[in-house]
Amino acid sequence: MERKYLTAILSLIKKDELAQIDKIYVIGKLSEAARHGCFGLDLSDAVCCSYIDSISEFISEIEKIPAKDCSAVICLDAIDLDDVSAVWQNQLRVAFSDFALFFFRGTIVNDSEEIVKVFQAHRLPYGLIGEREVHGGACPVITGGWIQPEVVASDLKVAAIMHVYNEEDIIVESISHLLKNEVDVFVFDNWSDDGTYEKVTELSTQNPRVKISRFPVSRGTDIYNWKEQLEKTERVASELGYDWYIHYDADEIRVPFWGNISLRNAIALVDSKGFNAIDFTVIDFVFLEQQNYESGSFEEDLNSFRFGKRPGHFKQIKAWKSLGGVPLDISSTGGHEAIFNGRRVFPYKFLMKHYPLRSREQAEKKVFRDRKPRFAKEQKLYGWHGHYEHLKVAEDIKFDHLEVDVWCGQNAFYRKYLIEGLTGVGINEI
Repeated sequence: MERKYLTAILSLIKKDELAQIDKIYVIGKLSEAARHGCFGLDLSDAVCCSYIDSISEFISEIEKIPAKDCSAVICLDAIDLDDVSAVWQNQLRVAFSDFALFFFRGTIVNDSEEIVKVFQAHRLPYGLIGEREVHGGACPVITGGWIQPEVVASDLKVAAIMHVYNEEDIIVESISHLLKNEVDVFVFDNWSDDGTYEKVTELSTQNPRVKISRFPVSRGTDIYNWKEQLEKTERVASELGYDWYIHYDADEIRVPFWGNISLRNAIALVDSKGFNAIDFTVIDFVFLEQQNYESGSFEEDLNSFRFGKRPGHFKQIKAWKSLGGVPLDISSTGGHEAIFNGRRVFPYKFLMKHYPLRSREQAEKKVFRDRKPRFAKEQKLYGWHGHYEHLKVAEDIKFDHLEVDVWCGQNAFYRKYLIEGLTGVGINEI
């Protein structure tokens, strides 16, 4: 577990968007491995101490490090701090005041008071985003406890561009989620024959923030033509006049890792920090044969999930700021990544809750009628759409409760999977 956290820490430090750290110091039982290059970075300046058993020993090691404003200190040893006296609290504050960033068990903390809370917690803290000044600029940091994210006063406009084909059962829920999160919706229907187009049309008559049209304009085809649809997204994003865009599928629910602000406000906060793109961590929700689904909401009913582990799941840069004439390329990546000059991706990923296969009936129809027969051309041309190839007959579509986790809300998710959710590191180990 400690190795996974250290890998996550180092991956964040290496990102230019996070901070320019001059030196890294590793204290504790992994420091010797780090010094010998086991983690792929030059950590020759790490202070080596095999074990730390007390606060006094810990502070003693800290004091050996030359104080520099742009240094990071990492400690991955557990210390029993049930009874932290005021004297030790003051010494901790003094010890940490000289460093730009301090990490404990994979958590970046931005002030000394939070560090004490982290130690007392005896587990990976689940706090999320804060900031501190580093090199004269704001640096995102994870804090040791929940904090209220900054709400930026902004009239920033966000649009979701959605291409759909036969998603009648989930389309209204997906669009309603976006509207609730202050995001306008532009739907291009690929000639659905299940009532999807009619449902979205009805929504558009009730709410001017929903727009729908057919694509291609003249008629539907038996071929998926996903590349043409993505090229359409590129053109639309250059014409609509919104501040940010999200490439969005009908079977998704996108949420920021802050659980108490809207998606639009979260994007506005990212924008205010100078970033112009957002990556997402994918978690796939699946149906289980023995469960009953009664509420009519897939987000409420489907509570069995697993992390997306296909290669495409690890590059999901699908939200970007209006480019002002700079060319956008999303079609060459199959829609997985928005590529453009000057891209600065926010260091922490938002969450994509994905609901591709939602019931036995829907899954069989989607896989064997609506997708695999229409995928063949592009699969041959580009190597795309291979994710259902292992499904040969209906009986192959099955999920076992032993291979999934139970969704108990966003707070519980980040308590358990903070590193995995924010960075993607460690997902293949789960």
